[in-house]
Amino acid sequence: MEEDSNKSPWENVLEFTKMAQKKEIDTMTWAIRVSSILGYFNIPLPCPELAEVLVAHICWDNNVPVLWKYLEKVMSSRIVPPMFAIALLSTRVFPIRGKNPIAYRLYMEILKRYCFDFTSQMDPNFKRIRMMVDDVLHLSKRFGAQAHEQGVFEVEYIFCILWQLLDATLEDEGLLDSSLERIPNLVNGPHDMELDIVESIDQSKNEYYEKLVKENTTMAIEVIDQFLHHKVICRLLSLIHQNMPCLWKRFSQCLQMLASNSLALKNSTVSPDRLINWSFDIVNKKFWKFKSSKYRELCPISSGPFESPGGHCHGPSRSAIWVPLDLYLEDAVDGSISATNAIETISGLLKVLQTVNRTTWHEAFLGLWMASLRLVQRIKDLIEGPVPYEDARMCLLLSITTLSIADVINEEKCTTNNQTENSNISQLQDTVLQGERHRALVHSLQLLGNYESLLVPPPSFIYVANQAAAKALAFVSGIPISVGFFESIGTNNKLNCSGNMWHLIVEACIARNLLDTSAYLWPGYVNDHTNQIPQNTSDEGSDWSALMEGAKLTTSMMKIPAS
Repeated sequence: MEEDSNKSPWENVLEFTKMAQKKEIDTMTWAIRVSSILGYFNIPLPCPELAEVLVAHICWDNNVPVLWKYLEKVMSSRIVPPMFAIALLSTRVFPIRGKNPIAYRLYMEILKRYCFDFTSQMDPNFKRIRMMVDDVLHLSKRFGAQAHEQGVFEVEYIFCILWQLLDATLEDEGLLDSSLERIPNLVNGPHDMELDIVESIDQSKNEYYEKLVKENTTMAIEVIDQFLHHKVICRLLSLIHQNMPCLWKRFSQCLQMLASNSLALKNSTVSPDRLINWSFDIVNKKFWKFKSSKYRELCPISSGPFESPGGHCHGPSRSAIWVPLDLYLEDAVDGSISATNAIETISGLLKVLQTVNRTTWHEAFLGLWMASLRLVQRIKDLIEGPVPYEDARMCLLLSITTLSIADVINEEKCTTNNQTENSNISQLQDTVLQGERHRALVHSLQLLGNYESLLVPPPSFIYVANQAAAKALAFVSGIPISVGFFESIGTNNKLNCSGNMWHLIVEACIARNLLDTSAYLWPGYVNDHTNQIPQNTSDEGSDWSALMEGAKLTTSMMKIPAS
């Protein structure tokens, strides 16, 4: 089947989908073909309009399993944004869940698979997707905060989906009475009219449907529990408690009602105490506490803008707002959670914290650098096991953290590029002056050099830290860096380079093209030891390298110190 340019892309997609349904074409073949159609019409991916077309096609004249499989396939392939597809399904499925329990079951299966996935934030047109999700779920109207802002969206989106499940479960069990306040239009939305077009259920299916409705209620409780105890989502919900106390009170009341009176809860894998204790733990910040004594070195909340660099508290005022970063990094390094998609998770969490707590970007970046450095500093209190602690923690600092910050900065670049595609020359010139997040990164790294007690490298990394400092020292001094330059650092007693974690972090940023060598000129970055660098340092290093590679011993080599 060839694309018909006289028809819209959506007509082409629907025609092929109907044909694929009749011929029972597998999901992969169907998805590839749909992607080809979108490419033919130059439609970028992920495509939220495709999600609208498919959901509208399924609900409810074509509510058949194969179409749900097709929808799930384009979600898993990121041809459509999962967040937007879930938002669309929420408005369609909840109102008819009683008369169409199969659709509700399929919706919850999709929810379990994709609602905990935050990689949609990596999409280049994620800002547009956020706006479309807000239009569907009315997040800004319901919660009184602009969901178009980064970070706020993630909190409101998760809270809305969770409360929809909770509200529906209470209603299905007859527990939602006038004593419990509800957010307007939370479950019953503009699609209530679709109850009339759902096909009548055959009497022979009544018993099966009734059983499925009860199973769905039990499953919904288990999905709610997964939300509440998911490490990242739990920390997002704690921000609701801190910033929206009225909504938190209503939500807690609903949760307590479910825990105390639900009959379906008895048939689930969730205990009532687990739900009751969860709200108590959030209020008392139990989820913000570390699991054992090895995690207790988080800095206390400072009273001023910054504590003394030589003191014990490292970070901006309200430093406790960055504790979720410490928690995630510690959990990732000790294997408590999967480190898959760690870059996306950290960058997403950083954006949430930056927006909700109304900090500047340089404070946010500085908070992440310090959380990563604290992770490394806690090495000295750990007993080395089969997995090297130093390597894993240094990897998180120099690789994962650096790439997470690069992700946040690149998002701004993508937005800027999209805005300037059709701009005139004057607007393009203004763009050159933009790059707020990149400037914030530079500022944060310059400030980071003041916190000397955090920057002490682990013993096994002192040598490479010295190499990084020596590289900057040689650059500033105008000395060429040859192959054997770094080897000469250890063999030349005249060269004294005191490197630390600051130098390693800057080198990691230079390697990722986040900085250039102008960073070597920052005040305090290079110690004033330029007169200590002999001009033949690089030559000695080269001779030493040649000797190690098997060259014959020469007179000049004999003059090189052995240690």
